Amino acid sequence: MKKEILLSIGMLLAGLNSFSQWNALVSGISTDINCVFFTDVNKGCAVCNGGTILKTTDGGLNWTTPMSGTSFDLWAVHFPDANTGYAVGNGSTIIKTINGGTTWNIVSQGTYTSWLSGVFFVNSDTGYVVGDGGLIIKTFNGGTTWIPQFTGVTFTIRSVYFVNTTTGYAVGGNNYPQSTGLILKTTDGGSNWTVLSHPLTGLINWVYFTSAETGYAVGGSDAHNPGAIFRTIDGGQTWDVQFPGTNWLWSIYFTDANTGYTVGELGAILKTTDAGITWTSQESATSDNLWTVCFPKADTAYTAGANGTLLKTTNGGYPVGIKEKGRNSILTIDPNPASEKINIGLPGFSAGINGTVIVYGMDGRELKKQTTEGAGVELNISSLARGIYYIHFISQGKTETGKFIKE
Repeated sequence: MKKEILLSIGMLLAGLNSFSQWNALVSGISTDINCVFFTDVNKGCAVCNGGTILKTTDGGLNWTTPMSGTSFDLWAVHFPDANTGYAVGNGSTIIKTINGGTTWNIVSQGTYTSWLSGVFFVNSDTGYVVGDGGLIIKTFNGGTTWIPQFTGVTFTIRSVYFVNTTTGYAVGGNNYPQSTGLILKTTDGGSNWTVLSHPLTGLINWVYFTSAETGYAVGGSDAHNPGAIFRTIDGGQTWDVQFPGTNWLWSIYFTDANTGYTVGELGAILKTTDAGITWTSQESATSDNLWTVCFPKADTAYTAGANGTLLKTTNGGYPVGIKEKGRNSILTIDPNPASEKINIGLPGFSAGINGTVIVYGMDGRELKKQTTEGAGVELNISSLARGIYYIHFISQGKTETGKFIKE
């Protein structure tokens, strides 16, 4: 018992008050960044509200704003190769680049529905675009012509992903008049689509497959259907909820069969290293919604979202010491380890300030939440199982993080 406690204390001291290494980049804009896509660790493009496009060739240190040819909001971007890229958005807008995002040209506008929300290309010529009203359109010739695909649904489709030239998935749904999620599958290159059963009643925002059989989807809805991650291991025949979540989740990306990330509401970033069996929260240092995440390399990623927020990691988001981030935590926890109660000190906050204390398990699940007023709070932990737990204190847009051991 004593040996176990000493080992746990060592683990705690090694990681106490650590923060994930997601660093803010200067995007130069204040409008929402809706989707980001990188063809390698240095070269990438982001699409934004108002038709704005951002491009970088130096890993996000500097960004240019090439002309998109449209003022409509752009919602998604995808590059099948280093030079060829497509973006879609409002006004039934589809634009294309053949020089890595330096210049863009409109290939279609105002032809289909008012909102195109997702795009995926199998290669530089063959691709799919999805949108509201159950729309899926396909091109064989790099966007010169588009052929509507019959889906049999009228819900908005938000994301599309193909595992090969014939098998693909599309997800979406409605929020009103009631929350309804939608998953479609094709095995003939989009000629026919089948509605799949799944456990999420809310809107599904993104889909990603790591193999022909294993795939993940994320979404969210109202207060009764918060964010969720769910997985299939049989090509979409069955789906199991992996993480019920408390925030809407908007995008998901896997770097290999086991390691994946999802981002969402209020700066949420979650990571798995065991194919989604467990998910752990990472500190994003932002409370802005994150709409998109992309990994051009296993340890290098970009995520972006509301109000021009743009973040980058070069170590997979692993926790690093606070001193490396140039800030000191003000959160104190006493006693630690503890069995019944802990006192959480917040000396850097003035008396009378309101905040929220949240306790998470090592799998990222929220276990306790308590509001506080003043410079500290007593928290009853007697109901928690033995183990190591994270604490977040959130107030005035700032988050302080710590760990404690329950004996």
